[in-house]
Amino acid sequence: MSKLAKNKLKKRIKPALYFSYLAITLIVFEVFLIPSSFIFSNLTDRIRLKSAMFKFRNPTEILFIGSSRFKDGISPKIVSEVFNKTENVRWSAFNGATTGTNMNRLEYFFNNTVVKPGLVTVIIEISLPQLREGTLGFNSEAEPRDFEDKLQQTLSSNLRISEYRKSFRLEHLIYVPAIVGASHFEGSELFRKNIIPDLLSEDKFDLSEERLNKWQPVLIYPTEEEVTKGDRILDAFSRMSDLAFEKNVNLLFVIPPTINQRNKKENTKEVLDLYQKISTVSKRPIYNYGNILIPESNFRDKDSHLNKEGRVIFSTVLARVIKGSLKIKQN
Repeated sequence: MSKLAKNKLKKRIKPALYFSYLAITLIVFEVFLIPSSFIFSNLTDRIRLKSAMFKFRNPTEILFIGSSRFKDGISPKIVSEVFNKTENVRWSAFNGATTGTNMNRLEYFFNNTVVKPGLVTVIIEISLPQLREGTLGFNSEAEPRDFEDKLQQTLSSNLRISEYRKSFRLEHLIYVPAIVGASHFEGSELFRKNIIPDLLSEDKFDLSEERLNKWQPVLIYPTEEEVTKGDRILDAFSRMSDLAFEKNVNLLFVIPPTINQRNKKENTKEVLDLYQKISTVSKRPIYNYGNILIPESNFRDKDSHLNKEGRVIFSTVLARVIKGSLKIKQN
């Protein structure tokens, strides 16, 4: 065969080899992603990541759901230690709170986690950030605008490597260990500032009964008032309450501490009336820590986010609230 003929043959074979290698690579990735789809489908969104972590964990009895206020303000480790010490059991807690929450994301997270076997108590943060309007932020695919859009949507719906392509970005891929090793994480380790300084510090705080007793919440109890259906927020809490009852899960509502202008904004008559209606439609009291006087020294900002000392105290008193609510339920 002449040199010219060989070159022509190589030029013909080269595209075939390229597409063969591409096909083999896609097949390898597809085979790899089939058993791993649960992990890679939940890396790009905080709510989905925390939900997947909780579902992947060993049996977990206590779950917190909320905004950055719960994320910064609750230590699952302390809650578990206090609860287990007083109850002589070995329960574990998980902090599922994240930033960027809204009512749709709250209900999505609750519905996806309340079905987990072994779950006993869910504590939901009640606050204006949680109750705001918003979308899920995913699963909202728009109609294709052109052929390229349609091609991308077709690939995404038929190829996992295309559907999960965003999961392979470094900022998302680093969360794979968080799901796989979820039993060794408590939720607070993710998306919380100052985690390293807090872990390294060995501060000892005053946890005397006198001080803890100052963190007594004001309870908002259900009333006999008829609440009109059709309100987005109230209907969502009614559905979550019914689902918790169906799954035999103890459901608690907690308003976290706030200070300064934030405290004034969230303790108006209008806001408190809304909280009252939430309590009524869900048939559960709300533990309100938002209208008790808490020193500014327990906050890391001048708004609504607790520092380490505030987190230790808040987690301790909440562990006692959980214990008390379970005894009431049993009686």
